[in-house]
Amino acid sequence: MTAILTWLLQKEVLFALCTVFCAVSGLFRSIRQYQFLQQNSYFPSRYLPCVWGNNRKGLLLSVMAFVLYAVLDQSQPLTQLLFTVLWLVFLILSAVFCIRTQRRSVIPLKFTARIRRMLAVSAVWAVAVCLLQIFVAKGQYYWFMSVAVVCALFPWLTVLFIWALLYPAERLITRHYLKDAKRILASFKDRLTVIGITGSYGKTSTKNILCTMLSERFVTFTTPKNYNTPMGVVRAVREHLPGYAQVFICEMGAKKKGDIKELCDLVHPTLGLITSVGPQHLDTFGNQRAVTDTKFELYDAVKQNGGQVFANTDNELIQARSLSCDLIGYAGGGSRFYADDIEFLPRGQKFVLHLGDEAVSCHTKLLARHDVVNIVGAAALSYSMGVSAKQIQTAVSKLQPVEHRLELKRYIGGSTLIDDAYNANPQGSLEACRVIGRFEAKRRIIVTPGLVELGAMEFDCNVALGKEAADNCDTLILVGKSRSIPLKKGAMEADFKGTLTVVDSFKEAMEVFAPLCTPDTVLLFENDLPDNYLM
Repeated sequence: MTAILTWLLQKEVLFALCTVFCAVSGLFRSIRQYQFLQQNSYFPSRYLPCVWGNNRKGLLLSVMAFVLYAVLDQSQPLTQLLFTVLWLVFLILSAVFCIRTQRRSVIPLKFTARIRRMLAVSAVWAVAVCLLQIFVAKGQYYWFMSVAVVCALFPWLTVLFIWALLYPAERLITRHYLKDAKRILASFKDRLTVIGITGSYGKTSTKNILCTMLSERFVTFTTPKNYNTPMGVVRAVREHLPGYAQVFICEMGAKKKGDIKELCDLVHPTLGLITSVGPQHLDTFGNQRAVTDTKFELYDAVKQNGGQVFANTDNELIQARSLSCDLIGYAGGGSRFYADDIEFLPRGQKFVLHLGDEAVSCHTKLLARHDVVNIVGAAALSYSMGVSAKQIQTAVSKLQPVEHRLELKRYIGGSTLIDDAYNANPQGSLEACRVIGRFEAKRRIIVTPGLVELGAMEFDCNVALGKEAADNCDTLILVGKSRSIPLKKGAMEADFKGTLTVVDSFKEAMEVFAPLCTPDTVLLFENDLPDNYLM
């Protein structure tokens, strides 16, 4: 035992152990940072503000720890022994934190091929630092140990280093995938009709509605889930597009000018549908004009390809732009495609759908007012492609809510859940509050962290959401101490008489509402922000 202790107290051994503990803890801590990088679409410009904004106290503590490490004399045995014990504890805590946060994360790290490559290089880097300390430095100096300490205390630096190191290779891989997707699409020649769908909100719901309608007549394929970025569309084409498809519906998302054009250059749509234009992603677009111009990049591309574009002219911004565009409007005044006689039901809606000179009575399980507008848009395009009014009526009756978008479910204690966790736009969130407001005979609970990525409008939009929530519920649970400020302000301005609670996480929110859940309770989960917004 004495021999083992004597061996462990040697400077070379302590330096080696410190380096290993730091390198491994840095590897564990980098997983959380890769999660944030992934949630920010691998853009360092968006990732870095997230690092500072979500972990200011942690960064300051890391700086203080590094300064303490730097000023103390590492050659002193007692100092080195103390640091060895501290780094071992730090390693254990890092591992526990990593496991717990991934289990409890709203959106855990997805181990895509790119993430696996980055983690593999991170592991190689950690092993290399340890080997250099043990076999090259041989405990005579601690430069390599200092590198390991930096990796442990500032894992975001490692993430940025690995990102920059792999960037050229990732660009080559991206080009290869893009080229392959274009080859697959070109192989269809004229056998495939490509439809592009974009909008500030409503595009995923409209995509699924359109797919249901067109499937009454055509073999239809649509981008799955929220695959609406260039690489998401590339993956959908390469991995899922069947060779016998007749129609390809491509959802097109955007966070900056030129994003829609990039997608159009990839898939070359001959039909387009613009669902809406509004204040969305203003933190990256800068202003509303840029948002409108970007959405109409679909119009420019479709017209260049000799096709037609359908657009929601009930939307003021689209209506203003339509004056200078040759598009087919729907839902707006004077349009040949619209719905009237709308009747709201607790579990759906009834309405009359007008398609040119034809009109059909429809019933849908979809809950929101804007769902009817989305149905009208999809019906207008489907009707123009030869789908009959009767087939459209049948398709409407089959429609199911998109997952986590005003999805009605049975929940704990026999309660009713309105799952709108994936909704994150101002108008949709207000409408979701109105939907729960229809359940007047039940206890109504709203759980929300509010809205993000709205730039200068974010505070006011959250105040408005707080007011609407207060008007339509009995219990309001706000997630996030700082994020709840405008929501709480709106609720107070609406003279909310119910119970208002602010919590730090959805887990805490569940501890509040779970005891209240009975068959006479209805809950609304409104937006479910990724972890990079909630810390």
